[in-house]
Amino acid sequence: MNTNLALKKLKGIKPKGVKVKPASEVENLFNICKLITDEYVDSYYSDWKGEEFRDCFVPMYMRLDSNLLKDFSFTESDLESFVKLKSDECSDHITKKVVGFYTSALLRVLSKRNHAKGKKTKLRIDGRNSTFDYLFYWGGQVDELVLENFSGRDICKYVERKKTQVCPSIISLVNVNPNELDTGNKYNRYSSFTPGVMSGTLLAPIGMVCSINNTQQGGTKFPTFNSSYAVEAWYVGNIFNAKSHYIGFNRLNDLWLLNSPVESLEPIFGCELDNLIIINTLPGRACQCLEGLDRGKCQKVKNLIVYDVNNPEVKIRDFEVENLITGNDALNQFKYLIDVVETMQNQNYDNTIIKINQLKQLYENDTTK
Repeated sequence: MNTNLALKKLKGIKPKGVKVKPASEVENLFNICKLITDEYVDSYYSDWKGEEFRDCFVPMYMRLDSNLLKDFSFTESDLESFVKLKSDECSDHITKKVVGFYTSALLRVLSKRNHAKGKKTKLRIDGRNSTFDYLFYWGGQVDELVLENFSGRDICKYVERKKTQVCPSIISLVNVNPNELDTGNKYNRYSSFTPGVMSGTLLAPIGMVCSINNTQQGGTKFPTFNSSYAVEAWYVGNIFNAKSHYIGFNRLNDLWLLNSPVESLEPIFGCELDNLIIINTLPGRACQCLEGLDRGKCQKVKNLIVYDVNNPEVKIRDFEVENLITGNDALNQFKYLIDVVETMQNQNYDNTIIKINQLKQLYENDTTK
């Protein structure tokens, strides 16, 4: 598409003698979105060769960064407003994916500009229970990203997959859940369109991922952030509907599973864990079994702490553990952690993060004495 012609379309025609009110930043984001959507939806089947990142996202991002957004500034607040106004929009699958790419490209452009100024990019958006498929699909370079109360397909999937760029220090998904399931394909690991999967890289892992008050719907066994690369992972107040679940990361140092009971849990990691801490203070459903076998190998963990108020004798199989503390021993030795976890029921994001930081500090102080 001719760039000059495209820009003229965005600016519109100004009649002589008539003062035209300048479009707001958010209006401009909508106008550019319409232009981008019309162009890329039409070329989806002819130009995309199965490499969405290479064939669609990269050209879109480069065009926005070097051309359409070159002389146009916008802020985190503008991007937040755009996302809120664009959510719950009815359109076909391809259009939704292109719009999702567009949100990610905007996030990259904004983060790149902020980093050039020595400024961090922190974005927090409350969707108020709206739907936005592919929101921040292939997103990246953001320092902190918090999404609350969204539903949708593949939200925050593939966040920051370029190992040469700065990876987020924290990504938090709070009550962010898939809104559709492909229950007919039991072999499809990602058939539930789970949010946050396959984010980060081996050389640039995400500092901390937080899955808070999320529900794993239907029969899916793969929770939020599955197959990602991170330093820490926190699952707080999650509801796992399937009887057994896999929690898998390609790289991870510490996993905290708090008040997120599941009958059978199989952690699968591409490395040795420093700390695997499972604490459940919710009455009712109990953790029965913890399985560590993956491809014939036992999961290695330095410190494994398991406490379930409903079951003092959780079965633990196929782990190579340096320090194993479970049941009443865990209650006696780590009561200070369990007491904090007990106060984390039905908490909002801000209070949950405060408690997470408190737990980290308490545990660090205790283990570094």
